Amino acid sequence: MTNLFVSGSNQTYQLAIKENPSLIVRDPISLKETLMPFIREEQIQFISSGSTHTVLSTSTGKIILWGISTQTQKSFIIEKEKKNQTNQNGKIDSLPKKQQQKILKERRKLFVVISDFSGRIISQISSGAFSFIILINGEVFLVDLSLPVWIKKKIQTQKIDFSSATKWKISKICCGSNFFVAIDEENHLVTWGNNSYGQLAHGDLNDREKPELVHTKIENIETISAGGHHLFIITKNNEIYCCGKNTHGQLGLNDKIHRKELTQPYFPPFIGKIREISCGDEHTIIISEYQKIYVCGKGSAVGVTSTDDQLVFVECCLPPDLDFVNIAAGGGYGQSFIMMSTSQGEVFSAGGNKYGQLGINTNKEVQLVPARVHLSEDEFAIGISCGWLHSCILTRKKGSLNFNFGDDIQKLKSEEMDFDQSSGNFSEIPFEVMAIIFSFLSKKDLCKVACSSKEMNYMASHDWVWAPIYEQDHLRKPSLKEMKIIQKGFPVQFNENDNVDPKLKKKKNKKKMKKKKLIKTIIFGLDASGKTSILYRLALPDSVLTTIPTVGFNVETVTISNQKFEIWDIGGGSMIYYIWNHYLPGADAIIFVIDSTDQFRFDEVKTKLLGLLSHEESKNLPVLIFANKQELPTACKPKEIVEKLSLRTLTSHHWIVKPCSAIKGEGIKEGFEWIKKSIEK
Repeated sequence: MTNLFVSGSNQTYQLAIKENPSLIVRDPISLKETLMPFIREEQIQFISSGSTHTVLSTSTGKIILWGISTQTQKSFIIEKEKKNQTNQNGKIDSLPKKQQQKILKERRKLFVVISDFSGRIISQISSGAFSFIILINGEVFLVDLSLPVWIKKKIQTQKIDFSSATKWKISKICCGSNFFVAIDEENHLVTWGNNSYGQLAHGDLNDREKPELVHTKIENIETISAGGHHLFIITKNNEIYCCGKNTHGQLGLNDKIHRKELTQPYFPPFIGKIREISCGDEHTIIISEYQKIYVCGKGSAVGVTSTDDQLVFVECCLPPDLDFVNIAAGGGYGQSFIMMSTSQGEVFSAGGNKYGQLGINTNKEVQLVPARVHLSEDEFAIGISCGWLHSCILTRKKGSLNFNFGDDIQKLKSEEMDFDQSSGNFSEIPFEVMAIIFSFLSKKDLCKVACSSKEMNYMASHDWVWAPIYEQDHLRKPSLKEMKIIQKGFPVQFNENDNVDPKLKKKKNKKKMKKKKLIKTIIFGLDASGKTSILYRLALPDSVLTTIPTVGFNVETVTISNQKFEIWDIGGGSMIYYIWNHYLPGADAIIFVIDSTDQFRFDEVKTKLLGLLSHEESKNLPVLIFANKQELPTACKPKEIVEKLSLRTLTSHHWIVKPCSAIKGEGIKEGFEWIKKSIEK
C-alpha cells in the first residue's frame, strides 16, 4: 500500500496537521492514518504540492485537497471588509465570533474531497499558487482556490476550453506560480495566465485569460516544466528552450536578463539527452541520460558548495553511482529548494530549510550539499513533490507490487470468462520488469491477468502504477495475451507443489518434443541507435520508417532465407538497461546495435555491451554487432569500432561487427544469415 510523508511548514495546514498550524516538521511524518478515512483501500496515484496547499488523487479518480492558500485568506478578508485582520499563520482572533466559529468548523474538516472524476483515470495533476489543474483523457479541468474554501458549499471544477488554441486533445499539463502550460497531441505548445516576465512565450508581456497557441517554429515539443515565473520545454530531438524571469540566472543563459521568447540555454559539453526537468521558484534542475544532475539559478538552492547564483547549468554535488529517476524543485518566500529520488527508493534534498521543508532533521536554514532524507528502511520512494514551504514523498513498501482493476475484475468474473487457472512463482521477477510487462496490456487484458491466478488476484487488490501506464495509448500492444506474455518473455519457474493446469504442462512437454523452428533473437543497444528501425525494416520492408523511442519492448516474427526469426527489440533507456539480462533466458542470439556516427557514446556502448555479455545467460550465444547508419559520412567503419570498443579482448563469445543502414535496408539480412549459420554450426 502507498504511504505519504510530509515535512516543512504547517502554517496553512498544508501538512494536514490541524492541531498546530504553527508547527514546523523537520523529519518526515506519515499521513497514512490521517488519510485512511478518505482513501481507505485505494492507492495514492499522484501527489502535487502547491503554494500553501496539497492535493492528491487516488486510483479511483478521487481527489483530496487540504491546506489554505494565502490568496484565499486575502479574498476572505476583502469580502468581509476585514482586511489585514488575519495573518499568514491563520489567526482569526480579531474576527467576529460567528465568523470564527464558521471558519473553525470548516478547518476541523481539514480535507476537501472532490468526487467529480470518480471512476475516471486521472493522467496528471499540477498545482500552482492559487489553483491546480487536472488532465483526464485529453481534457483539462481547473480548480480555483482563490475564493475561500470555507464559504463555498462545494469546490467547483471548471473545464478549460481549448477550442480557440488547438483542435487536438491535450497530452500534458503544467502549472507555474500563476500561469499554465499545455501540450496537445500534435506537440503544439499552449499557454495562458500571468505573463509579467514573458513566461508565456508569446513575445510580449500581456496576460492571457484563455489558452492561446504559441506560434513558434519549434516542432515536436515533448516535455514542459513551469516554475515561479519561467518556463522550459524539451523537444523529441533533445532541443531545450526557455523563457520568462531570469533574476537569479534560472534560465541558464549566462546572464540575468528576462526573456519573452523561447531561447536555448547553455549546457556543459557532452551532457547527453535530458531525461527530466523541473523548474522551481528561482532555479531549474535536470537529469541527464548519464544519471548526472545539473542545476542553475539561486545559489543557495541548487546543491552546489557556493551560495553564488549559477547563471549556467552546473553539476550538482552528489554521491557517485546513484541512478536518479525523479526530481522536484520548489520554494517561495526566498526558500528555494530541490529534491531527488533514486532507483533504489532513496531521497536527497538541498536548498532553503528554514521551515524544515528538506526533511533532513536539521536546524540548518540552508543545506548547500544535498543530504539524504531518512525514511523507514522498508519505505521505497516512488514520487516526490515540492511546494513553497513544504514537501511530500510518496512511498510504497519495498518489494511490493500492486495493481488494482476495481469493478472490472468482478465484472469479468461475473461473465464467467474461461481463464487458465495457473499459479506461478513471481518472486524472482523484479518490480520494474512486471511494470513493463503490464504496460503493454489493455485495461481488459490487465483484468484478465488479475483473474488468472490467486497470486495475481492478490496483486490486483491495490494499485498505484497501472492507471498512468494504461493512459499511454501510444505504446504498441504486442499480440501476446494475458499470462503468455509473461511466460514467453520471462520464463516463470513454477513450483512443483503449485496447482498448475495440466494443459499447460502438456503444452510445455510438446514444445520440448518439437524441433525448434524459431530463432529467438534479442536486439539491444543504446537509445536512438536504430534498433526499432532495423526491426521494422525487416517486418515492413516497403514502408517509410517513422519510429518513436521504445518503451519496454517490441516483438515481430520475420522470415529470412527460409528461416523464421522471433525478434525482440528492447528499449535502450537508462531505466530498462538494468533489467536487460531478464530478456536473455530462452534466447538463441544477441544483436547489439551501435550508432556508428555517435563516437561520444562509444565508452557507454562498451560498458553496456560488456556488462550484458558478462551475464551467465549470454554464454554460448552468437553476438552480432550492427554498425548502423553507415549511409552517413561521419560513420565509423567496422574495423574502427572493433578497435574503439576493444572487442578483440572479447574471447568468451562468438561475435562479428557488420555494417548496415536501417534507412536504406542494407546489410541487415546479411547479419541475420550470419546468425543462422552460427547456430547451425
